[in-house]
Amino acid sequence: MSPRPSSPAAGLDPAGSWRPPPGVSTTVFVRTVVTHLVCFVLALAVLAAAAGGTAAAPVLFCALLLGSGVALSLRLRRLRERASTPRRPRTVAATPGHALPPAPPLSGHRAAEQAVTRYGELLARRPLDGGVHAADWQIALDVYEEAKRAEPGLVPQILARGHGALKRLSAGDGDDRERENDPALWSRGSGSATVRMPRPEGWTGKCLLAFEGSSPSGFLVCARVGRRGRRAVKLASREHGPALVRVPAPAAPVEGAVTIEISTDGPWRAALLPARQARALDGTVHGDASEVLLNRAGHRLATFEHRGDGDFAIREPHAHDPRAGRLIAEGEGRSSLRLGLHGIGAVFVDSDDAWSVTVSGT
Repeated sequence: MSPRPSSPAAGLDPAGSWRPPPGVSTTVFVRTVVTHLVCFVLALAVLAAAAGGTAAAPVLFCALLLGSGVALSLRLRRLRERASTPRRPRTVAATPGHALPPAPPLSGHRAAEQAVTRYGELLARRPLDGGVHAADWQIALDVYEEAKRAEPGLVPQILARGHGALKRLSAGDGDDRERENDPALWSRGSGSATVRMPRPEGWTGKCLLAFEGSSPSGFLVCARVGRRGRRAVKLASREHGPALVRVPAPAAPVEGAVTIEISTDGPWRAALLPARQARALDGTVHGDASEVLLNRAGHRLATFEHRGDGDFAIREPHAHDPRAGRLIAEGEGRSSLRLGLHGIGAVFVDSDDAWSVTVSGT
Protein backbone atom coordinates (compact mmCIF):
# COMPACT_ATOMS: atom_id res chain seq x y z
CA MET A 1 0.00 0.00 0.00
CA SER A 2 1.50 3.35 -1.03
CA PRO A 3 1.90 5.99 1.65
CA ARG A 4 -0.30 9.17 1.42
CA PRO A 5 1.53 12.24 0.07
CA SER A 6 2.40 14.76 2.78
CA SER A 7 1.72 18.50 2.72
CA PRO A 8 2.41 20.78 0.99
CA ALA A 9 3.30 18.50 -1.92
CA ALA A 10 -0.13 16.87 -2.10
CA GLY A 11 0.51 15.70 -5.65
CA LEU A 12 3.88 14.04 -4.97
CA ASP A 13 3.88 10.26 -5.38
CA PRO A 14 6.13 7.85 -3.33
CA ALA A 15 8.87 7.94 -5.97
CA GLY A 16 9.12 11.71 -5.56
CA SER A 17 7.70 12.68 -8.98
CA TRP A 18 5.01 15.34 -9.37
CA ARG A 19 1.80 14.22 -10.99
CA PRO A 20 -1.65 15.87 -11.29
CA PRO A 21 -4.68 14.30 -9.62
CA PRO A 22 -6.99 12.29 -11.93
CA GLY A 23 -9.08 14.53 -14.19
CA VAL A 24 -6.88 17.64 -13.72
CA SER A 25 -4.75 18.80 -16.64
CA THR A 26 -0.99 19.09 -16.18
CA THR A 27 -1.05 22.81 -17.01
CA VAL A 28 -3.65 23.60 -14.37
CA PHE A 29 -1.85 21.41 -11.84
CA VAL A 30 1.56 23.05 -12.41
CA ARG A 31 0.07 26.57 -12.33
CA THR A 32 -1.70 25.83 -9.04
CA VAL A 33 1.39 24.38 -7.36
CA VAL A 34 3.65 27.20 -8.55
CA THR A 35 1.18 29.82 -7.32
CA HIS A 36 1.08 28.26 -3.86
CA LEU A 37 4.90 27.94 -3.71
CA VAL A 38 5.33 31.62 -4.64
CA CYS A 39 2.84 32.63 -1.97
CA PHE A 40 4.66 30.39 0.53
CA VAL A 41 8.05 31.98 -0.27
CA LEU A 42 6.63 35.52 0.03
CA ALA A 43 4.99 34.70 3.34
CA LEU A 44 8.24 33.13 4.58
CA ALA A 45 10.14 36.30 3.66
CA VAL A 46 7.66 38.44 5.57
CA LEU A 47 7.91 36.08 8.55
CA ALA A 48 11.71 36.22 8.56
CA ALA A 49 11.67 40.01 8.44
CA ALA A 50 9.10 40.32 11.21
CA ALA A 51 10.03 37.53 13.65
CA GLY A 52 13.48 36.36 12.56
CA GLY A 53 15.71 35.42 15.50
CA THR A 54 12.91 35.35 18.04
CA ALA A 55 11.81 32.31 20.03
CA ALA A 56 8.46 32.23 18.21
CA ALA A 57 10.05 32.01 14.73
CA PRO A 58 10.18 28.15 14.57
CA VAL A 59 6.56 27.86 15.69
CA LEU A 60 5.39 30.42 13.13
CA PHE A 61 7.42 28.68 10.41
CA CYS A 62 5.79 25.31 11.18
CA ALA A 63 2.33 26.92 11.18
CA LEU A 64 3.03 28.58 7.82
CA LEU A 65 4.28 25.33 6.32
CA LEU A 66 1.29 23.39 7.59
CA GLY A 67 -1.22 26.02 6.41
CA SER A 68 0.31 26.16 2.93
CA GLY A 69 0.17 22.40 2.64
CA VAL A 70 -3.47 22.21 3.70
CA ALA A 71 -4.45 25.05 1.33
CA LEU A 72 -2.72 23.36 -1.62
CA SER A 73 -4.36 20.03 -0.80
CA LEU A 74 -7.83 21.59 -0.63
CA ARG A 75 -7.28 23.49 -3.88
CA LEU A 76 -6.25 20.31 -5.72
CA ARG A 77 -9.27 18.49 -4.32
CA ARG A 78 -11.62 21.19 -5.65
CA LEU A 79 -9.96 20.98 -9.06
CA ARG A 80 -10.45 17.22 -9.08
CA GLU A 81 -14.15 17.54 -8.10
CA ARG A 82 -14.75 20.20 -10.75
CA ALA A 83 -13.12 18.04 -13.42
CA SER A 84 -15.28 15.06 -12.48
CA THR A 85 -18.57 17.05 -12.65
CA PRO A 86 -20.25 16.69 -16.07
CA ARG A 87 -20.78 19.97 -17.91
CA ARG A 88 -24.02 21.07 -19.52
CA PRO A 89 -24.02 20.81 -23.29
CA ARG A 90 -23.57 24.16 -24.99
CA THR A 91 -26.24 25.55 -27.33
CA VAL A 92 -25.02 25.39 -30.90
CA ALA A 93 -25.87 28.41 -33.03
CA ALA A 94 -26.95 27.94 -36.61
CA THR A 95 -24.34 28.71 -39.26
CA PRO A 96 -24.94 29.50 -42.94
CA GLY A 97 -25.78 26.32 -44.76
CA HIS A 98 -26.30 24.33 -41.55
CA ALA A 99 -29.83 24.53 -40.18
CA LEU A 100 -30.61 23.61 -36.61
CA PRO A 101 -32.72 20.51 -36.07
CA PRO A 102 -36.46 21.28 -35.98
CA ALA A 103 -37.95 22.17 -32.60
CA PRO A 104 -40.11 19.48 -31.04
CA PRO A 105 -43.84 20.06 -31.38
CA LEU A 106 -45.59 21.88 -28.54
CA SER A 107 -46.98 19.62 -25.88
CA GLY A 108 -50.67 19.72 -25.04
CA HIS A 109 -49.95 21.68 -21.85
CA ARG A 110 -47.83 24.24 -23.70
CA ALA A 111 -50.38 24.77 -26.48
CA ALA A 112 -53.16 25.19 -23.91
CA GLU A 113 -51.12 27.76 -21.97
CA GLN A 114 -50.53 29.80 -25.12
CA ALA A 115 -54.23 29.70 -26.02
CA VAL A 116 -55.20 30.92 -22.55
CA THR A 117 -52.57 33.68 -22.71
CA ARG A 118 -53.91 34.94 -26.06
CA TYR A 119 -57.44 34.93 -24.68
CA GLY A 120 -56.27 36.92 -21.65
CA GLU A 121 -54.77 39.53 -23.98
CA LEU A 122 -58.16 39.92 -25.68
CA LEU A 123 -59.78 40.55 -22.30
CA ALA A 124 -57.12 43.12 -21.42
CA ARG A 125 -58.04 45.14 -24.51
CA ARG A 126 -61.59 45.64 -23.25
CA PRO A 127 -61.07 47.37 -19.88
CA LEU A 128 -64.14 49.62 -20.19
CA ASP A 129 -66.80 47.05 -21.01
CA GLY A 130 -69.64 45.85 -18.83
CA GLY A 131 -72.92 47.54 -18.00
CA VAL A 132 -76.05 46.34 -19.73
CA HIS A 133 -73.98 43.49 -21.20
CA ALA A 134 -72.60 42.52 -17.80
CA ALA A 135 -73.78 38.90 -18.21
CA ASP A 136 -71.58 38.34 -21.28
CA TRP A 137 -68.73 40.22 -19.64
CA GLN A 138 -68.96 37.95 -16.58
CA ILE A 139 -68.99 34.88 -18.82
CA ALA A 140 -65.84 36.10 -20.56
CA LEU A 141 -64.09 36.58 -17.19
CA ASP A 142 -65.26 33.25 -15.77
CA VAL A 143 -64.06 31.42 -18.88
CA TYR A 144 -60.56 32.83 -18.41
CA GLU A 145 -60.36 31.59 -14.81
CA GLU A 146 -61.85 28.20 -15.74
CA ALA A 147 -59.46 27.69 -18.67
CA LYS A 148 -56.42 28.36 -16.48
CA ARG A 149 -57.38 25.46 -14.19
CA ALA A 150 -58.75 23.01 -16.79
CA GLU A 151 -57.07 20.00 -18.38
CA PRO A 152 -55.35 20.83 -21.70
CA GLY A 153 -57.83 18.81 -23.74
CA LEU A 154 -60.79 20.83 -22.43
CA VAL A 155 -59.26 24.28 -22.96
CA PRO A 156 -60.37 24.79 -26.63
CA GLN A 157 -63.99 24.02 -25.78
CA ILE A 158 -63.96 26.34 -22.76
CA LEU A 159 -62.33 29.20 -24.64
CA ALA A 160 -64.90 28.86 -27.43
CA ARG A 161 -67.58 30.00 -24.95
CA GLY A 162 -65.44 32.96 -23.97
CA HIS A 163 -64.84 34.04 -27.56
CA GLY A 164 -68.59 33.85 -28.18
CA ALA A 165 -69.22 36.18 -25.23
CA LEU A 166 -66.59 38.63 -26.52
CA LYS A 167 -68.26 38.66 -29.94
CA ARG A 168 -71.61 39.50 -28.35
CA LEU A 169 -69.95 42.32 -26.42
CA SER A 170 -68.48 43.70 -29.65
CA ALA A 171 -71.84 43.48 -31.39
CA GLY A 172 -73.47 45.48 -28.60
CA ASP A 173 -70.86 48.22 -28.42
CA GLY A 174 -73.09 50.67 -30.25
CA ASP A 175 -76.31 49.96 -28.36
CA ASP A 176 -76.10 53.11 -26.26
CA ARG A 177 -74.48 55.54 -28.71
CA GLU A 178 -77.75 57.11 -29.80
CA ARG A 179 -78.51 58.02 -26.19
CA GLU A 180 -75.53 60.39 -25.91
CA ASN A 181 -77.50 63.32 -27.32
CA ASP A 182 -80.63 62.48 -25.33
CA PRO A 183 -81.58 65.73 -23.50
CA ALA A 184 -82.66 63.70 -20.48
CA LEU A 185 -79.06 62.62 -19.85
CA TRP A 186 -77.59 66.12 -19.54
CA SER A 187 -77.48 68.37 -16.50
CA ARG A 188 -77.30 72.05 -17.40
CA GLY A 189 -76.44 75.24 -15.60
CA SER A 190 -74.43 78.46 -15.57
CA GLY A 191 -71.64 79.46 -13.24
CA SER A 192 -70.03 77.44 -10.45
CA ALA A 193 -72.07 74.61 -8.95
CA THR A 194 -71.99 71.25 -7.20
CA VAL A 195 -73.98 68.53 -8.98
CA ARG A 196 -74.87 64.98 -7.94
CA MET A 197 -75.00 62.84 -11.08
CA PRO A 198 -76.53 59.32 -11.00
CA ARG A 199 -75.36 56.55 -13.29
CA PRO A 200 -77.21 56.02 -16.59
CA GLU A 201 -80.32 53.93 -16.14
CA GLY A 202 -79.59 50.20 -16.33
CA TRP A 203 -75.82 50.69 -16.54
CA THR A 204 -73.48 49.07 -13.99
CA GLY A 205 -70.12 49.37 -15.76
CA LYS A 206 -67.55 52.16 -15.92
CA CYS A 207 -68.61 55.63 -16.99
CA LEU A 208 -67.32 58.71 -18.75
CA LEU A 209 -67.98 62.27 -17.70
CA ALA A 210 -68.83 64.43 -20.71
CA PHE A 211 -68.56 68.11 -19.80
CA GLU A 212 -69.05 71.06 -22.15
CA GLY A 213 -68.21 74.56 -20.97
CA SER A 214 -69.00 77.69 -22.99
CA SER A 215 -67.00 80.29 -21.06
CA PRO A 216 -64.03 81.82 -22.96
CA SER A 217 -62.05 81.70 -19.70
CA GLY A 218 -62.39 77.91 -19.42
CA PHE A 219 -63.49 75.76 -16.50
CA LEU A 220 -62.42 73.35 -13.74
CA VAL A 221 -64.29 70.13 -12.89
CA CYS A 222 -63.50 68.00 -9.83
CA ALA A 223 -65.11 64.87 -8.36
CA ARG A 224 -65.59 64.11 -4.68
CA VAL A 225 -64.21 60.64 -3.93
CA GLY A 226 -63.30 58.51 -0.94
CA ARG A 227 -65.33 57.92 2.17
CA ARG A 228 -68.10 60.51 2.43
CA GLY A 229 -66.61 62.31 -0.56
CA ARG A 230 -63.96 64.13 1.43
CA ARG A 231 -61.24 64.08 -1.25
CA ALA A 232 -61.38 66.08 -4.49
CA VAL A 233 -59.91 64.69 -7.74
CA LYS A 234 -59.50 66.93 -10.77
CA LEU A 235 -61.30 65.46 -13.77
CA ALA A 236 -60.96 68.22 -16.36
CA SER A 237 -59.64 71.75 -16.65
CA ARG A 238 -59.32 74.32 -19.41
CA GLU A 239 -57.74 77.75 -19.51
CA HIS A 240 -59.82 78.75 -22.51
CA GLY A 241 -63.13 77.70 -24.03
CA PRO A 242 -65.57 76.68 -25.21
CA ALA A 243 -64.70 72.96 -25.19
CA LEU A 244 -66.18 69.49 -24.72
CA VAL A 245 -64.14 66.94 -22.73
CA ARG A 246 -64.77 63.21 -22.17
CA VAL A 247 -62.81 61.88 -19.21
CA PRO A 248 -63.05 58.70 -17.07
CA ALA A 249 -65.46 59.17 -14.20
CA PRO A 250 -64.53 57.77 -10.76
CA ALA A 251 -66.53 54.94 -9.26
CA ALA A 252 -69.71 56.20 -7.63
CA PRO A 253 -69.03 56.10 -3.86
CA VAL A 254 -72.60 56.63 -2.60
CA GLU A 255 -75.89 55.27 -3.98
CA GLY A 256 -74.57 54.94 -7.53
CA ALA A 257 -74.03 58.68 -8.00
CA VAL A 258 -70.97 60.85 -8.65
CA THR A 259 -70.71 64.30 -7.12
CA ILE A 260 -68.85 66.86 -9.24
CA GLU A 261 -67.81 70.43 -8.46
CA ILE A 262 -67.86 72.89 -11.38
CA SER A 263 -65.95 76.17 -11.41
CA THR A 264 -66.74 78.42 -14.37
CA ASP A 265 -68.38 81.75 -15.15
CA GLY A 266 -70.45 80.67 -18.16
CA PRO A 267 -73.06 78.13 -19.29
CA TRP A 268 -72.24 74.43 -19.12
CA ARG A 269 -73.76 71.00 -19.51
CA ALA A 270 -72.61 67.63 -18.10
CA ALA A 271 -73.60 63.98 -18.51
CA LEU A 272 -72.49 60.65 -17.08
CA LEU A 273 -72.29 58.26 -20.04
CA PRO A 274 -71.54 54.54 -20.48
CA ALA A 275 -67.82 54.10 -21.10
CA ARG A 276 -68.41 52.36 -24.43
CA GLN A 277 -69.67 55.64 -25.88
CA ALA A 278 -66.07 56.84 -26.09
CA ARG A 279 -64.84 57.23 -29.65
CA ALA A 280 -62.94 54.31 -31.15
CA LEU A 281 -59.46 54.46 -32.67
CA ASP A 282 -60.20 53.99 -36.36
CA GLY A 283 -58.23 55.67 -39.11
CA THR A 284 -57.47 59.20 -37.89
CA VAL A 285 -59.23 60.65 -34.85
CA HIS A 286 -59.08 64.43 -34.32
CA GLY A 287 -59.65 66.29 -31.07
CA ASP A 288 -59.04 69.61 -29.32
CA ALA A 289 -59.60 68.69 -25.66
CA SER A 290 -59.02 65.85 -23.18
CA GLU A 291 -60.72 62.65 -24.32
CA VAL A 292 -60.75 58.86 -23.87
CA LEU A 293 -60.36 56.73 -27.02
CA LEU A 294 -61.09 53.00 -27.19
CA ASN A 295 -58.72 50.63 -28.97
CA ARG A 296 -61.48 48.20 -29.92
CA ALA A 297 -59.59 46.62 -32.83
CA GLY A 298 -56.44 46.03 -30.80
CA HIS A 299 -54.20 48.27 -32.91
CA ARG A 300 -50.53 47.90 -31.99
CA LEU A 301 -49.15 51.17 -33.37
CA ALA A 302 -50.41 54.74 -33.71
CA THR A 303 -49.05 58.16 -34.60
CA PHE A 304 -49.88 61.07 -32.28
CA GLU A 305 -49.71 64.65 -33.59
CA HIS A 306 -49.87 67.60 -31.19
CA ARG A 307 -50.51 70.93 -32.90
CA GLY A 308 -50.47 73.37 -29.98
CA ASP A 309 -47.89 75.01 -27.76
CA GLY A 310 -49.11 73.63 -24.42
CA ASP A 311 -48.42 70.44 -22.48
CA PHE A 312 -49.90 67.06 -23.32
CA ALA A 313 -49.94 63.56 -21.83
CA ILE A 314 -51.21 60.18 -23.06
CA ARG A 315 -52.12 57.58 -20.43
CA GLU A 316 -54.07 54.41 -19.91
CA PRO A 317 -57.35 55.39 -18.19
CA HIS A 318 -57.47 54.92 -14.42
CA ALA A 319 -60.60 53.80 -12.62
CA HIS A 320 -60.53 56.59 -10.02
CA ASP A 321 -58.26 59.35 -11.29
CA PRO A 322 -57.83 60.14 -15.02
CA ARG A 323 -54.33 61.48 -14.47
CA ALA A 324 -53.10 58.58 -12.33
CA GLY A 325 -53.04 55.98 -15.11
CA ARG A 326 -49.86 54.50 -16.58
CA LEU A 327 -48.06 57.10 -18.69
CA ILE A 328 -47.59 56.25 -22.36
CA ALA A 329 -46.13 59.55 -23.62
CA GLU A 330 -45.93 63.21 -22.63
CA GLY A 331 -44.44 66.40 -24.00
CA GLU A 332 -44.86 70.08 -24.75
CA GLY A 333 -45.51 72.05 -27.91
CA ARG A 334 -45.84 70.82 -31.46
CA SER A 335 -44.84 67.16 -31.59
CA SER A 336 -45.16 63.97 -33.60
CA LEU A 337 -44.84 60.70 -31.69
CA ARG A 338 -44.99 57.01 -32.51
CA LEU A 339 -46.99 55.11 -29.87
CA GLY A 340 -46.92 51.40 -29.08
CA LEU A 341 -50.43 50.24 -28.12
CA HIS A 342 -49.96 46.47 -27.86
CA GLY A 343 -52.21 45.17 -25.07
CA ILE A 344 -53.71 48.63 -24.39
CA GLY A 345 -57.49 48.74 -24.59
CA ALA A 346 -57.99 52.50 -24.22
CA VAL A 347 -55.95 55.72 -24.11
CA PHE A 348 -56.64 59.03 -22.38
CA VAL A 349 -55.35 62.03 -24.34
CA ASP A 350 -54.97 64.97 -21.94
CA SER A 351 -54.43 68.22 -23.85
CA ASP A 352 -55.98 71.68 -24.29
CA ASP A 353 -54.77 71.96 -27.90
CA ALA A 354 -55.62 70.36 -31.23
CA TRP A 355 -54.34 66.82 -31.71
CA SER A 356 -54.85 63.72 -33.83
CA VAL A 357 -54.22 59.98 -33.46
CA THR A 358 -53.73 57.83 -36.57
CA VAL A 359 -53.66 54.05 -36.18
CA SER A 360 -51.18 52.00 -38.19
CA GLY A 361 -52.92 48.64 -38.51
CA THR A 362 -53.07 45.68 -36.14
